[in-house]
Amino acid sequence: MFKLMKIMKKNNLLTIILLVFCVKVQAQKLLSNTKVKANQITYKVVGLPKLESETIEFNTVYNNNNQYCGKTPKLKLDNGDLIGKIVKNTILNAFNEAFSKARLKELVQERVLDITLYLSPTGKVMEVSFLLQKNSSLSALELENLENALKKNVYYNLDANLVKNGDFFVVSMWVRYQNILDGFEP
Repeated sequence: MFKLMKIMKKNNLLTIILLVFCVKVQAQKLLSNTKVKANQITYKVVGLPKLESETIEFNTVYNNNNQYCGKTPKLKLDNGDLIGKIVKNTILNAFNEAFSKARLKELVQERVLDITLYLSPTGKVMEVSFLLQKNSSLSALELENLENALKKNVYYNLDANLVKNGDFFVVSMWVRYQNILDGFEP
């Protein structure tokens, strides 16, 4: 009888460990209208309404502490005014820092990731938001790694006269995973 109780205790302990692991893995999923904690960042996941013409549903995912996401800058610049000002290979470096080659190969099936960067007047990335498919395999931890890598690696050479009356600037871009694998800057 004692031996049977010892085996049951081991099984219960194993079951508890597996349950904790499953809950932790589930917490990483980016489900619509939830908040998901990575290591340091909590992300807010907002499901977007599906349009009749669309076959894919999307979530907007952003750092819960973002101050600029969803706001309009005082001085609005066209995306084209800013895209040419990016310092070369910085997006590529950020993706290669955040993801292994093997993981990028897995993500190719998702094709693209829409990224919005919120820039200071000095060209530094202050905040990031993502638009991804509802069934994306990206985890909160991966987004945190990418956000940190983008903030560390990406910067723009902005003309001081062009941005002198602005508080922040917005740049949106579609990044194709295959292009990153092939070594092309988006």
